[in-house]
Amino acid sequence: MAKSKEMQLRNDEMMNYMFRPAKNIERKMLCEALARLSVIADVKNYQYVGFGSVYFVDFTLFHKQLGIRKLISIEGEPDMETRVRFNKPYSCIDVIPGASNDKLPEVDWKSTKSILWVDYTHTLRGYMFKDMATFFQRAQSGSVFIISINVDLKENEVESKTTTEKINTKLNKDTEVRKRIRSSDLKKEMTKGDYYSILRNVIDTEAKEILAERNKLESKEKFDYKQIFNFLYHDGQAMLTVGGILFSTKDEEKVEQINFKNLDFIMTGESRFEIQVPNLTYREIHALDKHLPDFNINAETKEKAFNELKGVVSDDAINKYAKIYRYYPNYTESNL
Repeated sequence: MAKSKEMQLRNDEMMNYMFRPAKNIERKMLCEALARLSVIADVKNYQYVGFGSVYFVDFTLFHKQLGIRKLISIEGEPDMETRVRFNKPYSCIDVIPGASNDKLPEVDWKSTKSILWVDYTHTLRGYMFKDMATFFQRAQSGSVFIISINVDLKENEVESKTTTEKINTKLNKDTEVRKRIRSSDLKKEMTKGDYYSILRNVIDTEAKEILAERNKLESKEKFDYKQIFNFLYHDGQAMLTVGGILFSTKDEEKVEQINFKNLDFIMTGESRFEIQVPNLTYREIHALDKHLPDFNINAETKEKAFNELKGVVSDDAINKYAKIYRYYPNYTESNL
């Protein structure tokens, strides 16, 4: 049976990645946090490795905002190479065609500190652990690892199934994932939150186990990993982004000096920062902005904002906006 046209389309053909509001916000948050790596080394001297597709949105942001000039994009679809190269926005981006499992080991991880963002469209699968191993076995101290995975339970599932049944079906699809799940994480009745935590725990444990093996072989310095990102967002489907910093004992003090704590979205454990984007008009946004940032620290200002927009914007939408207002996307139309 032939696949339908829609089934044959790539994700970048079905959705323009430049206009995903939650993803847009996530990128800006990541960028703000990554800028603070300057405590360890000049961020513009890092290399960025990711999946640019045809839009290169994160590549453009990290080049413009962080000054990174060495950027590597892995392109896993052979038939898209011509289009990807045509859309490459800067000469400093190196497009490498091939699967991430094959091409990430070819990256020079020894010469410079790295930021790797493996932004997958699928749920957690066994081959992703190979990409993690490449990074954690080879990357320099001060490097950052970020992974995004699909955690949507509606995908290919029968709606009549319970949440627990859906979760178990997902977890049992890949033997490499299933054998890494702690029995203590599995419950008789599970929620979506339990599912997200299970996958986060698998990623965190895998990173530390890979480093434990690396430390057995290292004679001069030992390595550790500290989580700093744990995002959940919905742009059509639920996505989970987890990441952190790799560091050696000699850089541990520098890592502690990085001022992550005053960023509300930094999450070092199972707790997640959920990016929720309310639908607001420009006039509503301007009205709310007049109360920010005081809204987040002053009860009187918060009450004033609620009263001013009563019957216009719900309190829930106002609270959601206040958490992300500095990163809220501003789309405009222009003829270029």
